[in-house]
Amino acid sequence: MKRRHRVPFDTLQGQPVAIEQFIDFVISCSHTVRDYQSLVAPSLAPCFHHSGMHKKSNPRVVREAIIVWIASILVTLCAWGLGQIVPWFYVNLGTIVALSFLFLPTWILWRNKIDVSNYGFRLTPLAKGVTLFALVSVTTLPIFAGGFHVWNQMIVGDDVTWSSEQLNQFPQSIQGRPSSFQTKKGLQTWVENERLWVLWTENKPIQIRVKTNPTATEDSVSFHAIHVDKDGVLRQQTHAAPKPLIDQQFSWNNSQAEWCDTGCGFSISIASKDSLSIETEPPVSANLGQWGESSENPFEMDRSWTWAILLFFVQLITVAIPEEWFFRCYLQQRLDEGLGTRWNLLGTQLGWGWIISSFLFALGHLVLDPRIERLAVFFPGLLFGWMFARTRSIVAPALMHALANVNIQALGHMLSN
Repeated sequence: MKRRHRVPFDTLQGQPVAIEQFIDFVISCSHTVRDYQSLVAPSLAPCFHHSGMHKKSNPRVVREAIIVWIASILVTLCAWGLGQIVPWFYVNLGTIVALSFLFLPTWILWRNKIDVSNYGFRLTPLAKGVTLFALVSVTTLPIFAGGFHVWNQMIVGDDVTWSSEQLNQFPQSIQGRPSSFQTKKGLQTWVENERLWVLWTENKPIQIRVKTNPTATEDSVSFHAIHVDKDGVLRQQTHAAPKPLIDQQFSWNNSQAEWCDTGCGFSISIASKDSLSIETEPPVSANLGQWGESSENPFEMDRSWTWAILLFFVQLITVAIPEEWFFRCYLQQRLDEGLGTRWNLLGTQLGWGWIISSFLFALGHLVLDPRIERLAVFFPGLLFGWMFARTRSIVAPALMHALANVNIQALGHMLSN
């Protein structure tokens, strides 16, 4: 058997043998499936055919791409591990991961004297990218919504209510549970599962008043007592207790709490409320939502659909652009350079980089959220990869990625649970 010539890796040195074996496995798998494809290619649809543009594999480039992906996983794991000791790392974990996605490929390309614009980090062709984004959106989102309905209504058993009123939600700044109840002292307030959660974590007396403007007249509210235990875990009273509303106002003070050593408070149902006002005595500012944004006292909020617009831009900047730069612009294109492009899908040249980068994209989602259903992002990854290959620009896949994330959250609001 002919021995494979080892090409030196110029950018990174000293990689473990296990990485070498993994890279060899990736290349050998692509060759095996290529041989199998030659047997089944005649049965493939005309829109997906062999392009005949294969070039010889370049193990050095493949090795570089795989090592950069492994480095991003190690950065994520290290930041998560440090977050268990230093809360700052846990609170800023998403930012650290996003910066690693931006930095690692940029640094490698700079070391290789390659302009990032050659790898798609550019706006041009802007019109083509925006047009492709619009066409793919109107084509795929209704199909996804239909699948969402079938899955939840007929398989999971959740009731799906298709109504624009379901999209009226409280501001994005107050959505989501804080990642830690120990990093910021004081008043923490968030909305989760159609309930308002209010937590006081200081050993000082306080009175909290919540005034509501319900869609229907009510004289009581569903109340759960909550507290933080000695391990920093949020606990909630098992059974709800109705609490009276006086002039649509609910009042609570921490002297009523049974456990309040490290933090106590309450959660109330806001399913029928279209506006809320939170006021404290003495006046204190509240840390809102998952990110702890500071608020004024009193704090007022109303339901609207504008949260989706804000969320789109947040997703675009903090999630879509870093991930698309890493997985599509860099990883997919670099693997295509190493393994070649073999197919033509709807007029777009694609190769094993398209498949492997989508798989690694899905695999990376298991690092911090090890649920098997997270692997389903492999399929959106294929779509984003095709859009990038079609335009050779980050614009179309990043816009589609951000919109897909907003769409998932919007569809979640249609569920009864």
